[in-house]
Amino acid sequence: LLFTRLGLLLLAIELKDDEKKECNIAINPAPTTTIQPQTQGFFIAQSADEVK
Repeated sequence: LLFTRLGLLLLAIELKDDEKKECNIAINPAPTTTIQPQTQGFFIAQSADEVK
């Protein structure tokens, strides 16, 4: 969906535990992964402006 509509490729997301004390990076997250608000994503794009 991201690539088709926006030309962006999601590589990874930052996952935080429930207490927000530890972070992990999920590379190529599964389609069943729920992205929570304030989640940081790592993308490939033609320019930084496309990701904003």
